[in-house]
Amino acid sequence: MAIRIDPSTVTQFGSGLHRPEGVAAAREGGVIWAADNRGGCARITPDGQVTLIGQLGGVPNGICLDTEGHLIVANIGTSDVQRLAPDGTHTVLATHADGRALTTPNFPYLDRQGRIWVTQSTDARPNRQAVFDPRPDGALAVIEHGRARLAATDLYFANGVTVLRQKRVRVAWRPFVPL
Repeated sequence: MAIRIDPSTVTQFGSGLHRPEGVAAAREGGVIWAADNRGGCARITPDGQVTLIGQLGGVPNGICLDTEGHLIVANIGTSDVQRLAPDGTHTVLATHADGRALTTPNFPYLDRQGRIWVTQSTDARPNRQAVFDPRPDGALAVIEHGRARLAATDLYFANGVTVLRQKRVRVAWRPFVPL
């Protein structure tokens, strides 16, 4: 079933965000969350009020919400996968998977079994080098029962991820061709 949105009904609310790469909508209350490269996540209420939550450091990138209302943050600037509580406290969920450093965690996805899937874009330093010189050094990690393991390797700049039917993993990649 396709969802159709009339563009004339779309309105802007909230402003002042810094590089809101990841966005997540809360199930209740109409709250929108956005990663913010000031080192936290922005909580945006329906009336447009923006509040920066947390002191994660780095560059929070992709985000998703867990079942308890915490944000799972792929922090590409600190090389951590973090859990951010609405009160601003946070914990580090993973920095490595099967001994491999997650140097560029890019996007998290929480599946119905409570597993957190996280893309690792590249090992290249600086990481934008992989955009201009594509290489199969990305990966997909899964965090389950407090342990991170590699689910796929040799990916080209792994970015977004979703799980289909909880059995197959699909990693979306589109080559970037510099102008």
